[in-house]
Amino acid sequence: SVTLTLTDTTLVGSTGLALVKNINKLTVQLGESIIYTIDYQNNGSSPVNAIIINDATPAYTTFLSANCVGALPAGITACTVNTQPAIGSKGKIEWTLTGSLSPLASGQVSFTVQVEN
Repeated sequence: SVTLTLTDTTLVGSTGLALVKNINKLTVQLGESIIYTIDYQNNGSSPVNAIIINDATPAYTTFLSANCVGALPAGITACTVNTQPAIGSKGKIEWTLTGSLSPLASGQVSFTVQVEN
């Protein structure tokens, strides 16, 4: 039995753009996949422009996929995964949201990793 520990810190805004990162499993076995979801929301009273969300594969994991989740929120015309590591490797992930995120509008991006054996 192997225990791996990871502390993953995410900055969260209270006005303007807020980000919340969630994980679909708290306990995993070696070789299992984990899905991280990043919720974004405009808590301000004005649209938010030029949104780029960055993350990276956590320690002890390798990259499987990255996506924009669900329908685009009000004001966003496109969501693109601009940067991602090769499958089975580690690295930076970047999503770009085109358009202006309307006040109180929200959406999600996600990525899936595999726990290393």
